[in-house]
Amino acid sequence: MKASIQLSVNFLVVIILCMMIMSFGFVLVQKMSIETNKMMTTVSAELERKILNLLTLEGKPVMIPIVQREIERGDWYVFGIGVLNLMNNAPSNTFYVDIRLSTFIPSEDVENTGVLANSYVEVILFKKSFDLKNNDKTVYSVPIKVNKNAKSGTYVFNVYVGEGASCENNVVACYDGLVHKLYVKVS
Repeated sequence: MKASIQLSVNFLVVIILCMMIMSFGFVLVQKMSIETNKMMTTVSAELERKILNLLTLEGKPVMIPIVQREIERGDWYVFGIGVLNLMNNAPSNTFYVDIRLSTFIPSEDVENTGVLANSYVEVILFKKSFDLKNNDKTVYSVPIKVNKNAKSGTYVFNVYVGEGASCENNVVACYDGLVHKLYVKVS
């Protein structure tokens, strides 16, 4: 009888230890997943430093130093858009970033079937608007993912940065009066 009780207690201890190890594994996998998602959605520290330095040196209200990137099918890249608030009409201003697929230029060996090209390349915008204090600057991350079935060619995106409202329908209302471009080449 004493041996059976001791065996039952040992079994319970082993079960509890297994559950603790399993829960530690779940926590570890979840943390790794969160870090991976964070890496997929933010620009690298080096690119962010470069954009912030360019905003300071050149004084342009919108800065996109890397506008063209070749991305493999099934892969992604995070473009960085720097915004410098040069407006002095309020303590802070709200800026909007909107990115739309403008044109798909197929490679010579690809037939343009008329299928919507934006089903092949996704722009992942997590936050379309942000507040920025006067003379402050920030880097806005724009992750672009190329689906595995994407056609070869160049995908051209229009980048609209507006102050107070989106300026997609009125380019003159864009913060710096320009429509910027991003080019994603899939081969």
